[in-house]
Amino acid sequence: MYARLAEEYDALLGELAESTWRQGIVAELAGLSRGTGTRIADIGAGTGIGGRLMRELRPDFQIVGLDRAARMLERARGSYRRTVVADASEGLPFEDREFDVLVSGFDTLNYFDPAVLRVFLAEAARCLREFGLLIFDYSSPRLLREEWRDLEYEENHADGRVRWSHRYDASQDRCVSTVERYSEGGELKWREQHVQYALDAYSLAGLAEKQGLSVERVRNLDKPVYTPLANTHIWVMSRQRC
Repeated sequence: MYARLAEEYDALLGELAESTWRQGIVAELAGLSRGTGTRIADIGAGTGIGGRLMRELRPDFQIVGLDRAARMLERARGSYRRTVVADASEGLPFEDREFDVLVSGFDTLNYFDPAVLRVFLAEAARCLREFGLLIFDYSSPRLLREEWRDLEYEENHADGRVRWSHRYDASQDRCVSTVERYSEGGELKWREQHVQYALDAYSLAGLAEKQGLSVERVRNLDKPVYTPLANTHIWVMSRQRC
């Protein structure tokens, strides 16, 4: 995933990703009590957009960036204390209670089907200290089932164009998204396909509780309130008493 997109990720998606981070995770971190050396793991770190913004907010943050795509992380090393190439869907390569905060931005957790998400939440609880926080943004079922049910559009660039398509698959309650990069002459340079899932708020909260995480709050990305019709929500969960 993102093997070909890595080289152009920041140019194609960087502005949107940064806006999502600023309104979501970074805004939540800004409200933390000021300490020193807060230990944070960024799950799905990508090219390091989130890491850079967190370091700008609090230079004392000790941040580890994890991603399954080595080519993405190659562009992220300056944003983290260290980087780890690993697939979060298969477990987290960290010690028990190693972190104060886990974050995951720009809909990374939507790539996990419910069974994989359950495993991830259990791993997150294991890696967090008592009352540590898991903060993430999560695309809503409405976005996948309605806005992206059958959506196509193109973006023109100086050296060609990018074609995006989203198709909702009701049989598996998931959205299949395809990105195609064309040269200026119209030749297909590469194609990547991504699959996303979205649990409703009740199901996601229940799944988290069973893995030892309590929902502290959930809100719309751009507002301090929760409405189910929003495209993206910000979740803050805490590790229950160990």
